[in-house]
Amino acid sequence: MRDLNVDQIKKLWVLDLIIQSGSLKKAALQAKVSPSAISQSLSSLEQSIGKPLLVRDRGSMLPTPDAMSILEVVRPAFAAFERLRDLQQTPAPQMSWLNFGTYESIAIDVLPGLILSLRERMPNLKLGLRVSRTANLLTMVRKGELCSALIT
Repeated sequence: MRDLNVDQIKKLWVLDLIIQSGSLKKAALQAKVSPSAISQSLSSLEQSIGKPLLVRDRGSMLPTPDAMSILEVVRPAFAAFERLRDLQQTPAPQMSWLNFGTYESIAIDVLPGLILSLRERMPNLKLGLRVSRTANLLTMVRKGELCSALIT
């Protein structure tokens, strides 16, 4: 493998799926592609490496020593990718406070309904409100004194 690119990494991942699952069909299910696509990916990888990577014997697939030595190198990267995926699925922490600002007219007309809705969804949320004019509200947002400003 002279130049390792994203396509080659994907093909190595497919090889790993085949070996771990034991079949093209199961690997295809995991990869969410057709068995034909898995087979083509494997053939292309074997062609670029210049050696067979799997020995097919009566419905089973056994990795060649070359396949195992290649996977020994790339599996730590695949594990790192899995850890990144786990980080994305970590839920964001609940908001504990919200400071916002608005005009007096909005505070009187709109905020009671908004605050009621927020309280229903986040009963432990601490709310702070500043009533001012646009320029002052924007300055407070820029300085971090407010999370947001409701401005029309």
